[in-house]
Amino acid sequence: MGVNCNNPEFDYFNGKIKLEPQLREGVNLEKAGIKGDTMIIRKIILVGIPLFLMSCAPQSQADRLTLGMVQSSIHIGISGGEVQKALGAPNIISKNKGGNEVWTYDRVSKEATSRGFLFWSSNESTQRTLTVLITFDDNGRVTDFTYHSTEF
Repeated sequence: MGVNCNNPEFDYFNGKIKLEPQLREGVNLEKAGIKGDTMIIRKIILVGIPLFLMSCAPQSQADRLTLGMVQSSIHIGISGGEVQKALGAPNIISKNKGGNEVWTYDRVSKEATSRGFLFWSSNESTQRTLTVLITFDDNGRVTDFTYHSTEF
């Protein structure tokens, strides 16, 4: 016996159905597909919203490294902790000939633009690099820093 959608006891839009007493027991409405659409929508919402929110999360500090950040944040005498707070973790930590620790930050970014009008189109891309070298003394304080920025 199927469900009669013309039956006044069936409210399709609200997902409600009044079953005869003999049919109420042992009927799994989810398996019958009566509320299947709402279950699928609920699953999409439960999975989709967290994924969307994660994609909107701000970039890490290291991904936003700019020449202006380096120029305004890094000064002779600040600690390694202050450098890391301002710029994030370095790409490379090494030692120079004098045995002092050197932190290297190296960032490359690409920007592509497309322009077009009717049947004409133009694609342009710009690549920017920023390399920062910060030298520390034995006490973990900045003794020297250099940077090099390119755009092509």
